[in-house]
Parts: sequence; C-alpha cells; structure tokens
Amino acid sequence: MVTEPGYLEVHTQAPVDGHHSVLVPVDDWTSLLGSQVEVRHRNTTICTGEIDAVTPGGTILWVAPTAGTRRLFEKALSFEA
Repeated sequence: MVTEPGYLEVHTQAPVDGHHSVLVPVDDWTSLLGSQVEVRHRNTTICTGEIDAVTPGGTILWVAPTAGTRRLFEKALSFEA
C-alpha cells in the first residue's frame, strides 16, 4: 500500500472528441462506481481495474484489478484522487 501523502491519483477516461479520450484525475470518488480506472503514484501506474465499491462519502474506494487481488485506497491518508 502506498502511504506517502499527496502522490496518489485515480484517473479515468474522459472524452476529448468523438474518437479520442484521455486519462484525467478525479476528485469526486463517488462518481467512479463501475468505472475503469488507473491508480498512479508519482506518475507510475500501480493499479488498474474497475471500481467495484465506494463509500457513500467517497472517502474509500476498492479497485478490482484486471489481474490480482482487490485493493483499497483511502483519501483520509492525504491521498489525491
């Protein structure tokens, strides 16, 4: 688990035009349920997968990676999303 504050970002696809999309950081984690995301630490991808659960306040989310074990990420540890 990454515990260094201020370096974790959760990114999801955002449309740019009818044919392209880019990864953008997301502040409101409650909007991510069911989304495919990329979790980065210092610009290095540490986890990719689908958000399968988010707390009602959006302070904790769980990522079901395409390979591996489900992972929890918490905003209370000063993470950025």
